[in-house]
Amino acid sequence: GASLQITTDATTTDLGFDWSDVRRTGNVSREDDESREGSRVHLDHRWELADDQRLRLTYDHDRDRNEYQGARFDLDTRRDEARIEHQWAFGPDGRHEWDFLVRYNDEQGDLARDEIEVAPRLTFRHTDRFKTTWRYNFYKVDQDALSTQQHKFDGAAAWDVTDHLRLTADAFWRYERVERDNETYEYGGQLGLRFERPTRWGTFTTDGSLEIIRAETTGSGPTSWVRGETHALDTVRPAILTRSDVERRSIRVYNAGRTRVFVEGLDYTVTTTGRLTFLRRILSGNIADEETVYCDYVYRVTTGSRTDTYQTHLRVEHAFDGGLTPYYHWLNRRQFVDEPDFRRPFASDIFEPAFDAFADNTDHHRMGVRYEKDRWSMSGEFEIFNDSVLPYEAWHVTGQLALVRTLQHSIDATAEYSHYRFDGDFDRRRVNWIDLDLSHRMELTDELSTSAAMGYRLERDSRDGTTHGVDLEGTIRLSRGLLDVELTAEYDLLSIGADDERGYGVWLNVRRDLSDAWGRVARK
Repeated sequence: GASLQITTDATTTDLGFDWSDVRRTGNVSREDDESREGSRVHLDHRWELADDQRLRLTYDHDRDRNEYQGARFDLDTRRDEARIEHQWAFGPDGRHEWDFLVRYNDEQGDLARDEIEVAPRLTFRHTDRFKTTWRYNFYKVDQDALSTQQHKFDGAAAWDVTDHLRLTADAFWRYERVERDNETYEYGGQLGLRFERPTRWGTFTTDGSLEIIRAETTGSGPTSWVRGETHALDTVRPAILTRSDVERRSIRVYNAGRTRVFVEGLDYTVTTTGRLTFLRRILSGNIADEETVYCDYVYRVTTGSRTDTYQTHLRVEHAFDGGLTPYYHWLNRRQFVDEPDFRRPFASDIFEPAFDAFADNTDHHRMGVRYEKDRWSMSGEFEIFNDSVLPYEAWHVTGQLALVRTLQHSIDATAEYSHYRFDGDFDRRRVNWIDLDLSHRMELTDELSTSAAMGYRLERDSRDGTTHGVDLEGTIRLSRGLLDVELTAEYDLLSIGADDERGYGVWLNVRRDLSDAWGRVARK
């Protein structure tokens, strides 16, 4: 790749091009061969219109072609996105602020869709302690022969009552329309409080919030879309899609940049229980542990349905001067679902609203203690997750230690142990896992440095067996003037039951800043 930056008194322009081509061959089965080719052209122009005004224009063009290992299909997609952002500080001393965003995205190929987004925002700082924010967001997307429009209005207020007490409030209203089939109205609000005050022994902090949301669906269409729903996938706790009655074949999981679509059966599994759908990461797949993925899917809409959600959050902790911090976190969510087609037989009309067997109710408690010093820290936590679908109890113990800490040399170690006990009808397991990490960095000379990292994970699952994972990585870096050269070697081992998967890699990265050559050309 290459990048170019051009600066003037009022503007800064970045222009770049990146290209990569990866091909994996020589497997026992040619179906396991894999190729990934991607290219990107990007432009970022920032313009200081005045002391109180800024304009930013960005454009991205991406092209990706992927043939997946072990899969029967490939991915070929092209994306063009343009954004305009404007900021203006106005009023006395620039106390108030105006933000405006316009975004257009055009994707063709296997992830074809068109998006338009318009989002103006006004922020008024009425006093040094009180401000309000007013927003409107318009979003339109065309995908898979369906067109969806969303309008959302919301307002928020923050009031610093004293130096120690802050109150917040916000309210919103959202309207969504899918073609001429479905309409969804969602509205609600939240009240929040934060209190922080020094004490004789340290600092006491507490914050809490109460949120109420109502969603109503009308229309005649049998289905609707969810786009870009985010979940962090791991192997211990499956992610639950937020909508019920999901059409399994419609699920599409991809990464943040939409450059890779993950494959069911290779990267993740899908399990359906009742009206709920669960996603779980596969250890040997391409989804990293706790990686955030994005999901698109179609779900069934019940005409005339209504959902009321009440959510309460509370956090209390005290940081003692000696480094000890006990804490308690609580999250409670209750849902009341009125869906005539799925009402329980014994729920009569006298109950308002009626409730559904799969309402998303959660009572989550976390209590623990942290002890922190300059060179090391320890923490322990007990977790109770009383969920209507996937309840569990868990213990967590973590530790960090700086064995060596100088400007030229450092060695850091971390360790974590967790125990999960799942007792729900869907999942009854016991899971124990240990993570150990050791990292090393050394500056040999002003130009030459090295780094190394070692990681080990042991996971014992009462249902899926024992897993061992080892990661080793070492890097030598040379920085001389405008030239950077890095040589990196990596070894990976993943042992699942009786199966082992090993990987070796060597990378040579060279980067050269050409600003000196550009300057000579410009002077000539």
